[in-house]
Amino acid sequence: MKSRLIRPALAALVGGAIVAGGAVYGSPALAEDPSPAVSESESASPSPSESESESSSPSPSVSESESESASPSPSPSESSAAPSPSVSISPSSSPSPDKDTKGPTKANFKLNYTAVWLGQVVTFTQTAADLADPTDATAKLSRVVNWGDGTTTPLAASTTTVRKTYSRKGSFKVVVTVTDPAGNRLVTPAKTVAVTTATGTVTLSKKTVYHGQPFTITTKKIPAGATYFRIDWSDGWASLHKAKNGAAITGRVLYQWKWDAAQGEYVRVGGKIAGKRAIKISWYNAKGYSVNQGVGTLNVLKDSSRPALTITKPSAANKASSWKTIKGTASDKGSGVSYVYMTVQRATSTGKYYCLTKAKKWKRVYSDTDVWNYCYSAGVPAKIVKGKWSVTIPAGITKNQMILVDAWVYDNADLYRDKSREATITRN
Repeated sequence: MKSRLIRPALAALVGGAIVAGGAVYGSPALAEDPSPAVSESESASPSPSESESESSSPSPSVSESESESASPSPSPSESSAAPSPSVSISPSSSPSPDKDTKGPTKANFKLNYTAVWLGQVVTFTQTAADLADPTDATAKLSRVVNWGDGTTTPLAASTTTVRKTYSRKGSFKVVVTVTDPAGNRLVTPAKTVAVTTATGTVTLSKKTVYHGQPFTITTKKIPAGATYFRIDWSDGWASLHKAKNGAAITGRVLYQWKWDAAQGEYVRVGGKIAGKRAIKISWYNAKGYSVNQGVGTLNVLKDSSRPALTITKPSAANKASSWKTIKGTASDKGSGVSYVYMTVQRATSTGKYYCLTKAKKWKRVYSDTDVWNYCYSAGVPAKIVKGKWSVTIPAGITKNQMILVDAWVYDNADLYRDKSREATITRN
């Protein structure tokens, strides 16, 4: 605001000033923003005539006697003009700017979905092009999203998208309140989001198992629209399956696992786990995964019983034909037998050594390292039927050879036992 100099007599007359104590004061309208006193060398009276000054009526003009009492004349001559008293005038203030009453006029927004399952994500989008205000830049507008569930999200000027996951089912009205710096607000029309719970009918084949003992999850009825489902086995491991009624998935709980992104696989992070475990399932469609649905509680018992294993001795163990099929038994009192593997080594009368590979091929070997790498690191899987196992052996065992049969078994709790049987072949 710029100050203005106003000649005192005229300003006092026009502005409605009054004379008091030899000083002229502006009206309250001119009293805003006081400025330094203004000194004028001219006579305060409208005319230099002394008689006119003495006979003047009480008006806003300044008389000579009033001037003398306020400031003595520098000359003893009565005819000399008295100096004008100091005049203190408050210049008028510059006009205040009009208050901004024109608030935001546009605040469009988008929601990627208006119907979701509980657990799925709703994405809110609003760009600068969706906003308008006749007096303020869009960057100066404050925005707050009300999700309709009692929660709100203030948006920074640079924010264009924000994600929301509802924590309960229901129908929620989403609105945005946009406010300009003057306090003018615009509340957008509401958009409704319907949140439902995806629920299927799923069963557990067992309620109590030993360490690692298999059990089955069966989807009796899947939610409408579900295309996949994911099982949380309670041990850090999750598996994904195509959704269909009657799907039966077998799993087990033994160790604690976690997903290692760097290795791209699950890795073990602890020992064997036991106790009550919550098995869960979540459903998937094009909008994402639902929250987990409880399937049931599985009670996992500790298993300390090692499996039992035998290799059956043929009635004619020295006869090559007796070893065309090698048989045995495998059993377990706890979690059950997981698998049986075996291999055979044979040595000829000429000092050559062979072992049976996983593919059931004879491989000539020259060291213990060869034997391990080719035959024992994997082994030949045995077929198990009602506690009995067997493996058919390819041709190669003949008289004048020595053979060594090795077999090993693991139960579902990762407990181990192995057995060996030797024979000297004297007849074919």
